Amino acid sequence: MEEESAEERLLYSARHGDVDSVGGLLQERSSGELQLNIDCEGQSKANLGWTPLHLASYFGHKDVVQLLIDNGANVNVVNNVGDTPLHRAAFTGRMEVVMLLLKNQAKVDVINAEGNTPRGLARTPEIRNLIEGVYKRNTQILKANSLF
Repeated sequence: MEEESAEERLLYSARHGDVDSVGGLLQERSSGELQLNIDCEGQSKANLGWTPLHLASYFGHKDVVQLLIDNGANVNVVNNVGDTPLHRAAFTGRMEVVMLLLKNQAKVDVINAEGNTPRGLARTPEIRNLIEGVYKRNTQILKANSLF
């Protein structure tokens, strides 16, 4: 039987919210013991094109999301259909994860392959309003900066 790669273990652990396994893999990566792409994309049917951050965001594993971000995961990485982790967290109604991604500069205006932004996919009005508020604030900042 073929041994599972480090990326496959990271994807599996992120999907299942296994903070200890994710932390262990990232520790080995930071110490140089392990070559590991933190933004690797899944190759199996269950996670095709999704990164560990997409999976942890979709399933609402806030502690894993934080750990991945703290170790350099790209909060704006897109999967095979153009979704960012924010799209996935908004779609599944994971308010804590949405707030964490936004706090770490997740872009609110990314349009996926189906023409949806994270706001358009938001499961709850609270998430939709939060993302809309960030979008409006960002727009005001851009307008103010263009005046100078």
